[in-house]
Amino acid sequence: MLKPKEVCQKLGISYRTLQSYVKKGYIQPVILQSGKWRFKEEDVERLMGIVRKRKVILYARVSSNTQKDDLVNQVKYLEENVKEYDQVITDVGSSLNMKRKGFLKLLRMILNNEVSKVIIAYPDRLVRFGVNNYPYPPSPSYHSYA
Repeated sequence: MLKPKEVCQKLGISYRTLQSYVKKGYIQPVILQSGKWRFKEEDVERLMGIVRKRKVILYARVSSNTQKDDLVNQVKYLEENVKEYDQVITDVGSSLNMKRKGFLKLLRMILNNEVSKVIIAYPDRLVRFGVNNYPYPPSPSYHSYA
């Protein structure tokens, strides 16, 4: 029998989401005399097949087309240092431009709860200003190899 915290860790979800799954009938807890919840391992494994896996994203950006070689190098560096990832998103454009195609795609994926982690080569590749305003690492977690 698993505790709710263990179930959340296995599924990569929050406790609130687990409560929602219970309410919707996706998973049924065993309620102990103390009122605490426990979950059967087979129920959690069944639910693991239903819950979509969130992606690990590698993000690389350069400021202009003249730096495309640097973009290739960033991607290569990230791919060599990150063993498991799902997708690479790249951009060519100023970090001050918040309408970069790849950046907007990444934001949409994050807002749709499709991303578990964003990995960048340097903090200023994501945004130029405000990087220091975010707790490190924010949620979803992002990692820098600088």
